[in-house]
Amino acid sequence: MSWRTWLDRRIRMISSNVCAPKGVKLENRLCTLPAAHVPFAIPFEDPPLWHDGGFLDPAHPTRVTVPAGLSGRYHLIAAVRWRDQDEQQFSVDFSEGCFFVAWIAVNGDTGHSPRDSGTVDAPAAYASVTTQQTVLETALDVGDYIELQVRWHDAATGYPVENFHIGAWLTVRRLCGSD
Repeated sequence: MSWRTWLDRRIRMISSNVCAPKGVKLENRLCTLPAAHVPFAIPFEDPPLWHDGGFLDPAHPTRVTVPAGLSGRYHLIAAVRWRDQDEQQFSVDFSEGCFFVAWIAVNGDTGHSPRDSGTVDAPAAYASVTTQQTVLETALDVGDYIELQVRWHDAATGYPVENFHIGAWLTVRRLCGSD
């Protein structure tokens, strides 16, 4: 084996150990809102789609917590799909009278902190599904935790909150070399 081949293999091995991705990808395909106008942290009780690094604690199914030794910059991506459980179309009155809110909360922040990443959408009239995506890059320390929070605001349209089902996905990935 030539010294170049040996060196190339050695560099690849070291890089793969240093830059191995750390994080978690979670999914909750079916969640029902407990009440309108109240922020709600999505629980992720199913096994993760991908997990490396000890970010999950079964005692806190809504949280992704930064474990020891993994402080750094993180890239967070969340998606929330709001739908009527009976696949009914949203009316024009409903579309004009309410909105859906989703945000990535860091350490229990409310959805009003300027560093929070959030999205607000009015449901499209004549649709039965609204999907939102939220992206955030931030520095996190050991013990910091992330939650995906949602809220539905209804301006007196009378639509029953129990008719909503939410699908949610959350990916928390530590950026390589971010100590």
